[in-house]
Amino acid sequence: MIYLDLYLRKYSLFFLFLFFFISCSNTEEITPEPLPEGVVSLEAMLSDDLDNEKRMEVYYQLYKEYRSKNVSQAEEYASKALSLASQIQNLKYEARSRHALGLLQQQKGEYKKAINSYLRAADLFESSGDIARMADATNNIGMLFLNVEGYTYALQYFKKAANIYAQNKDFKYLSVAYSNVATCYSKGSDYVTSLEYLNRAIDATNKTPPTDQEMLAYLFNKKGNINYFEKDYELAISNYEKALAYTGISNHLKSTLFDNLANAYMYLARYGEAEYWIKKGNEIENIITLDISSKIQSYNIEGELYQLQGHHEKAVKMFEKAINEADKTVFNEYLDNTLDLLSKSQRALAANNVSLNIQDVLRINDIRQRQQTLKESYIKDLQYNQLQILLDKEVESYHREVKQAKLDSERITIFKSVGIAITCLVIALIGTVVESRRKIKKHEGDHYRMSKIRELFQSPLGKKYLEEK
Repeated sequence: MIYLDLYLRKYSLFFLFLFFFISCSNTEEITPEPLPEGVVSLEAMLSDDLDNEKRMEVYYQLYKEYRSKNVSQAEEYASKALSLASQIQNLKYEARSRHALGLLQQQKGEYKKAINSYLRAADLFESSGDIARMADATNNIGMLFLNVEGYTYALQYFKKAANIYAQNKDFKYLSVAYSNVATCYSKGSDYVTSLEYLNRAIDATNKTPPTDQEMLAYLFNKKGNINYFEKDYELAISNYEKALAYTGISNHLKSTLFDNLANAYMYLARYGEAEYWIKKGNEIENIITLDISSKIQSYNIEGELYQLQGHHEKAVKMFEKAINEADKTVFNEYLDNTLDLLSKSQRALAANNVSLNIQDVLRINDIRQRQQTLKESYIKDLQYNQLQILLDKEVESYHREVKQAKLDSERITIFKSVGIAITCLVIALIGTVVESRRKIKKHEGDHYRMSKIRELFQSPLGKKYLEEK
């Protein structure tokens, strides 16, 4: 059964996507004077005679306005903010604009560009003394590797970010970083270490005033998922119930927990309790909008509940609902699971001499074949291993570039120092030569005067003068 793993991924990605933007927007703003709100007012300011500092601020604010509405427009304004920040050497805005571009590039799937932007942003944040945001950029590098299943690579960045958050007592984001570390370990089936980091995340969240109920519920849900993977369904249920006990959690998280509880009870063969949670899930799904994948998963869980109780005709109806919801023109791993479950119920019905509609059987077989073809193409296109290598090489290339720039700077400094030393030496030599020549001339002058005096005393007139004395 893969439902819980898929639920974990669905909600983890939602939460981490949220984290990217919250981490960049809920700390102190760096705009010296408040700017007007809204795209229209901000864009109107650009026609004014603004200095570079104010224009840069407006560009950055416009990026924030557009980032969840129009990625291309947001990218254009972030690039303009970066260009001006570099021109006027404003490190804070240069770092934030670079990080903003990384977020947008990641959103567009341009991972190579994104990792370069994050690396540069992290260095700029460090140079400007913004250590908290340096940790954000580092965490987001880890997310790039996590998204391409490069868990070993991702771990080092998540742990580095966690260390920075811990040193700064930034417990809110320390909790997120620990949760990301836990995800990496769970993907590698190291459930013991994963649970250890989830407990650390819970401790960090409890140190954040006011306590983030949604985050705690999310973390206990993740603990329940780990227990489920280990087939400890009782403990999984306990953690799901702890998550559900928190007040004010979102309906989407409640929906996930209801399905997870139904799933765990189902595998304990406690079908009545499983059915209760399925009904709770159906009720809440009437007041929220679920994405297609989540709907398919819910149908699969309910269908399998009927299947395990031998109610195959009811199970088939649920699986048919899932198939009807799915976009069958793309590979969908949830639909892939639906088809497996449906085939199992069809075989059970055939074994009990229940007549099946041959057209339905052929249709399902056709969908399965198309999904298999799409899956092969999907896996080929992903090329996760190549992406991991590409991203790692980009990191190495960046560090080589930084190292080379540092060496070049050191060489220039050395050359300048040597030049100054040589100049000083030349000046000293010139001074020595001048002084030597002065002394020589003085000596020659003294010698000349002495010789003249000697000649005078040796002359007849001089001798007569000496005799008279």
